[in-house]
Amino acid sequence: MQAMGLTDDGDKKPSMPPWVIGGLAVWNLILTVCVIVLFSSSGGGSSFSGGGSSFNESGDVVTLQGKTLKIDDGMLLLSNSNLKIYGFTMGTGNVVVGPHHKYEEAMNSFIAGENNTAKGQSVVVAGGSENVAAGSETTVVGGYRNSASGSLSTAAGGYKSNATGLYSLAAGGAKNQAVAEKSATLGGGHNEATGYEATAVGGFEIKATGKWSLVLGGERNDAREAKTTVVGGNFNKASSLHATTVGGSFNEASGDHACAIGGSSVTADGVGSLVAGGSKSTAHGLDTVVIGGFKNTIGEKASWGAIISGEMNLVQEPYSTVFGGYNNSIVKGQNTYDSWYGFVSGGANNVVVGRTPVCCIGEPPAPPAKPSSLM
Repeated sequence: MQAMGLTDDGDKKPSMPPWVIGGLAVWNLILTVCVIVLFSSSGGGSSFSGGGSSFNESGDVVTLQGKTLKIDDGMLLLSNSNLKIYGFTMGTGNVVVGPHHKYEEAMNSFIAGENNTAKGQSVVVAGGSENVAAGSETTVVGGYRNSASGSLSTAAGGYKSNATGLYSLAAGGAKNQAVAEKSATLGGGHNEATGYEATAVGGFEIKATGKWSLVLGGERNDAREAKTTVVGGNFNKASSLHATTVGGSFNEASGDHACAIGGSSVTADGVGSLVAGGSKSTAHGLDTVVIGGFKNTIGEKASWGAIISGEMNLVQEPYSTVFGGYNNSIVKGQNTYDSWYGFVSGGANNVVVGRTPVCCIGEPPAPPAKPSSLM
């Protein structure tokens, strides 16, 4: 027999009325709906935490802290939205594309390609492999094993080139070095720009050493002083203010505003002097000119002098000219102005000394034979 509150074995166990059970079910349903509404509401705030991570929703912002969002074989699609990423400690705020990058010492930076390294704030490594952007706001674009370490410097393309100076640029080529502030190397191989705002373009083992110097192509050329220029050729030098060397080999413009053009082993040493073509010729004097020939020389005091072609000709007096020939000379006489405006045209072994403004043209006559009576 079973009565209310009794069982067959005689033990008394309380039983819950049906209306109580129904009421509890309704109450659980209400609580569930309230939780869902709290999470979906834009005006409310809710959070969960546990296991070292937290989820927080407040207003229009949902915060997931201590967790990584991973998407496999899918896509993150933003429509009519912005993607904003920033960090306040090293290793954060970075956008990383590609495998094997190192960015633990970077902040708010961009890294793409493969096996690249970013160090510093707001740096960029865009493509390439084994490149390094280190410092403040440095950039490396493509290439292999390039580096930009000067603040606001850039290395673009090429192989093993470095931009280490402030605002410097190493673009293309191989093993180039842009060392000084605002210096640049463009193409070529093993080139160096070590002067302030110096530029080395193309060529091989060329050096732009002076401030504002420029080397364009060639091999092992060197613009050593401020505002110097070397264009083409090989083993050429511009070693004085505003000096220029163009083409040829082993030439040097070593006077201020001097110019050496073409030829081999020629030297424009005087201020404003010019040596064009020829071999082993030298212009020492102010505004002097040597064109062509072999081993022609204008002395230091022969201002405005000139030698045009010929071999082993010499001018030592101002305003004097030797035009061709062999071993012709215009030299100083006893008085100061004796040989000024001297002139030799052609011939061999001609000499202007003293007040002889014009010397022989052509081979000088042979000395007369001695009378037979004196023999």
